[in-house]
Amino acid sequence: IEYNRYIDFDDSKGEGKYKYGYLEDLRLIFLVRQEWIGKARNVYLFANSEPIFDRMFTETEGLSGHLDPEEGAYGGNHRKDFDPVTTETYLKAIKDVTFTNEELQKFVTKGEDSSPANGIPMSAEYRDVEFKPGNTGIANISVFNSYIVRAANKITFTYINDRLMGDIAVKNWQLQYTADKSWLLPHVPAEKNSSLFGTGTDYDNWIAWYAKHIGSGGHEEELEFDTPEGVVMSPFSDDYEAEATVRRTTSDNTTTETVKGLRVPQRGLTDREPTPAKDSITYYFLESRYIPEGADAQRYTMRFNTLEYQNTPTTDESGEHYWQPSSYPAGAAEAYHLDQVKTLLRNTHVIITATFADKGQLDLEVSIKNWHVDAPVEGQLKPE
Repeated sequence: IEYNRYIDFDDSKGEGKYKYGYLEDLRLIFLVRQEWIGKARNVYLFANSEPIFDRMFTETEGLSGHLDPEEGAYGGNHRKDFDPVTTETYLKAIKDVTFTNEELQKFVTKGEDSSPANGIPMSAEYRDVEFKPGNTGIANISVFNSYIVRAANKITFTYINDRLMGDIAVKNWQLQYTADKSWLLPHVPAEKNSSLFGTGTDYDNWIAWYAKHIGSGGHEEELEFDTPEGVVMSPFSDDYEAEATVRRTTSDNTTTETVKGLRVPQRGLTDREPTPAKDSITYYFLESRYIPEGADAQRYTMRFNTLEYQNTPTTDESGEHYWQPSSYPAGAAEAYHLDQVKTLLRNTHVIITATFADKGQLDLEVSIKNWHVDAPVEGQLKPE
């Protein structure tokens, strides 16, 4: 271990210097030693991961903190060597440390005292990198462009009510099945993903490698990756607990009721298009690899539960109710197959648009957010 630096990008401390969109920071500048020339090094990147490492140290015998060869004195020619056993213990620990879905949900949530969220853990590994001075035309400077990847996935929802028979309240949704824990560092076998882990300078960055597998908004093949032992797969779901006023308007009257759920407004008699209801929440979940028993590939499904208007009310202790439960699909043992989701490797954004069509019918549009390079945008800045 030749360098191991913790960098806090809070520039209010005056440690960083931002210029033209790039960070000129001594903590990001490393001395390329003479013995590196012609030889390869591995680079590991982590972000938003301090709580995970804190737990790792308490669980790993022989470690009490990060191994820092420079002891905080960046830019010097000194270096403290660690014994091989401690070094291997540390490297194995950071490669195999895991975090749970429970931890992830806390990371993306503000504290009760409104303290900022920890943020999504991020990581990346670059193997056998050769640093060659002058690779960008600047003598004695070797520039290494590295990309870091979010160690979790996300899913977003939009609902459309393409009916003329009243509002719909979505009660909940369920994605089957996702993992309860994940490695912090991606475990992608090099032998099955050669373009990512090439040699020297002949390798893709993480984003370029990932984009090759996505195509036009959907994975075209299963991405090969490993998951920790003892992973428990369970449904990932959420209930819409906020109260909403749903209504059914006809030519002669309007019926309303307050229920718990996400309101999806009915299509008006004169509307050309229904009004979408977008769930404002982004849901985060762990990298997962679910292969049903007897299957040879990953497979993921979804279910939804709603409240919908019925002409005949039900009655309970709180009174009459015209909005009654429905399920999609109707059969309790059935679910919608997400055939566009071939894999749930980290950094995947699943986009769901659910359209309630004729009574009892749901059209599900599922896509994967595609990686692409935006074209340059030109304009003029007006001084203030």
